[in-house]
Amino acid sequence: LRDFWQGMGANIGHVLPAAAICGIPAYLLLLAVDYSRYLLAVGQGNAAGLIVGIVFAVIGMVLLALLFLWELSVGANYKVGFFKALRTALFAVFRLFPFNLFYAALVALPLALLFFGSFLQTIGFVLMFLFGIIYMLLVWMNYSQWAFDNLVGEPEAAPAERAAAPQADKAQADKA
Repeated sequence: LRDFWQGMGANIGHVLPAAAICGIPAYLLLLAVDYSRYLLAVGQGNAAGLIVGIVFAVIGMVLLALLFLWELSVGANYKVGFFKALRTALFAVFRLFPFNLFYAALVALPLALLFFGSFLQTIGFVLMFLFGIIYMLLVWMNYSQWAFDNLVGEPEAAPAERAAAPQADKAQADKA
């Protein structure tokens, strides 16, 4: 139990600001869609505006969810400040966008099954009951570890080492 609270204390500095940075815009997007529905209901809006608003809200929510997941991954794996983690998360969201969509869909699969008919809904309930959030975090963290391995390159050599490298290669070629 002590380890749990130590982990909470160590990661709260990344989780709360990330939740605020992603949660407040998400709330504002939903509020804008509700306002568009209100305008349509009172006869001052049009259906095209509502559809455009919903499309932008969905795109924004997906981007915010990916940003939040990456912020959690960076914050949990690296000892960096919040803004450095946020910058890294933004980079990862756009650099790996197709992979992000695939793994986000894989993470959300048990939740998506809850919205379908009887048999798939039952499978979704069982998956959420047995594995729940653990499955989601495990899939995302494994994916983010793979992504970190691919994004983080070899450290660049110092200028003196780069200048010496061709001479060393030439010396080895002369020996052969």
